[in-house]
Amino acid sequence: MAAATGFYFLLFRWSRLWRVRLRGFPAKEIAIAGCFTAGAAVAAADAIADLPLFVLAGLGCLVLGNCLLISRSEAAFDQFADPAAFFAISARPQRLPEIVLFAGIVFGIGGWRQSGPEPALFALILCSVLTLLLAGRRSSSPMLHTQPVADGLHLLTWLIALTF
Repeated sequence: MAAATGFYFLLFRWSRLWRVRLRGFPAKEIAIAGCFTAGAAVAAADAIADLPLFVLAGLGCLVLGNCLLISRSEAAFDQFADPAAFFAISARPQRLPEIVLFAGIVFGIGGWRQSGPEPALFALILCSVLTLLLAGRRSSSPMLHTQPVADGLHLLTWLIALTF
């Protein structure tokens, strides 16, 4: 985990290597999603390989969709403050966060069908659905609210799931 996080900082914060990337590929957001997904997977199981593939893919899509949603809402700001962000460059596929979040829901449902009803899968599906609804909402000042609401949904769904 430390190596993955260090690699992220080396590539996206302490160097200009992020400029060498594939066009139309959300490299920074995928790196963030990979770090968070791996951290959550290690916290939830002894090894990442212990988690079912559907759950791991659903969690990865949820985190990636969240990162893309935040990047989209902060696009105007990121053109100057964080040019490595995916939506800092205009003319990107604007529906990418919704597509990724929908894929997360599908993977979550696949995990539910494979493993049965579990609080973690319920939280994964609920958080993905709520984040998808947030992504579909267009606000006049999205930058001010999107990140705290999107990140807060991750905490809220765990509180709901753990009460069951």
